[in-house]
Amino acid sequence: MVKALAKLGVRDWCLSPGIRNTALIDCVMTSSEIEKHLFFDDRAASFFALGRARLKKRPVAVCVTSGTAVGELLPAAMEAYYTETPLIFVTADRPKRYRFTGAPQTANQENLFGVYTSHFEDIESGTPIRIFNWSMQKPAHLNICLEESYHHDYSRFPEIDLFLSREVAYQPIQAKEPGVLIELFEKANNPLVVVGTLLEEEVSIVRETLIKWDLPVILESNSCLRNDPSLDHLSIKPYNNLLKMCRDAGYPIDAIIRIGGIPTVRLWRDLEDLQDSIEVVSISRLPFSGLPNGKLIHGDLNFFFRSIGNQIPNPGHGNFEKLLSNARNKEQFVLRSFEKYPNSEPALVYKLSLIIAKEASVYLGNSMPIREWDLFASNNAPYKKIRSSKGLNGIDGQVSTFLGLTLDEPGEHWGVVGDLTALYDLSAPWIANKKSSYKLVIINNNGGQIFARKKLNQYIINPHPFSFKAWADLYYFPYEKWEDIPRESLPTEGLSIIEMVPKLSQTNAFWEEFESYD
Repeated sequence: MVKALAKLGVRDWCLSPGIRNTALIDCVMTSSEIEKHLFFDDRAASFFALGRARLKKRPVAVCVTSGTAVGELLPAAMEAYYTETPLIFVTADRPKRYRFTGAPQTANQENLFGVYTSHFEDIESGTPIRIFNWSMQKPAHLNICLEESYHHDYSRFPEIDLFLSREVAYQPIQAKEPGVLIELFEKANNPLVVVGTLLEEEVSIVRETLIKWDLPVILESNSCLRNDPSLDHLSIKPYNNLLKMCRDAGYPIDAIIRIGGIPTVRLWRDLEDLQDSIEVVSISRLPFSGLPNGKLIHGDLNFFFRSIGNQIPNPGHGNFEKLLSNARNKEQFVLRSFEKYPNSEPALVYKLSLIIAKEASVYLGNSMPIREWDLFASNNAPYKKIRSSKGLNGIDGQVSTFLGLTLDEPGEHWGVVGDLTALYDLSAPWIANKKSSYKLVIINNNGGQIFARKKLNQYIINPHPFSFKAWADLYYFPYEKWEDIPRESLPTEGLSIIEMVPKLSQTNAFWEEFESYD
């Protein structure tokens, strides 16, 4: 099994040891070519593997013991499914005869992840390995049923043959599919483009297409096009009242083209109630339309735009100069608000974006950080690597995923997450080392303040009194508390914890004025 995975290109194994998977781990440890990452927390291991697979662009294996350890992998399996990340869950199990007996550390692990793994094998001694049938587009699950054994001698094993990896083949686009886009362009008077998460190799062709189409566009941060100067004349920020802003400017949106991943922007949620009046077509390598009635062109973006896309006539559109002018006026209002409320959360996010070196990578946690960065980060910060983990937009495993994306990588890496997100992943720094330079910024606003403006019951916010200094001390990491953004940042070796504490009164005042701006 280990040799078979090596031939698929699996060079990273995330190992969470237990007595049941000792034999598997001993076998992996015999290879000097395999990178081994040891964890005590199964869930942290799986989310680290998620980041690692995205960084390396090849499958990563996660190996855990039997029982509830397997259940801990489900959240990462769900995230990997919706982002088409090639994770392989290698789970140790007791022999099949123990199933449904209630014997210790025995659960029915057969196809435990259901729809979230596209390939499953239930393997006992002598069972042929069928992993080469796996598409590598969604997670796989290999459940290894082992007899009790505590002593393993792999010294007689030859070195594992590494690595005969194969490329992931994305869904080809059928020739008839572009018809839905041609039809949209023919009918629409005022189309809008929304660009979500893009792969690095997709950025260039999407940039060319947006310039050619000459339509107003929302560029989310992890498209890596948000601050592209060649698109500045088309770009508008994802304001919450965007549809009203467009109507008031004489450009009422009647069609939306989404490119890339599912957007975070509030507009996308608003479309759930507006699909009868606004037609939506998505073009993505991911097989999800993102809306119940949305139309999807699914496949490789480079192939589509360079081949079939050239056959599509440029869209017509109304005049959107007033829309862009109004959007620029609102940006100036926001900058003045930063001066008025310098310690508000949006102002701190803006100032943080100014001090991060443009060569650094930035990981944006879900919930408020990614939304505030999209809205308020500086327009003069052309970061080439903006990352996030948005398959399901959950807050679990975010710190582990950030470390999976950055461990042992050269350069400087910043992660920006919320306080509840950090509390959800307290074991993540276990894997951190001093070979990389990463700074983790925790926006501590004492709970899930994303719900505060909705005027919901206080318990929804999960308010808390905690500081993160003790967490940094636990792992012997440098720590700083920022109530404003300093000119100099922490040392560059290893992981640094930065607790950013906005003033709640200023934050509330900022949002009240921001949302009342017309």
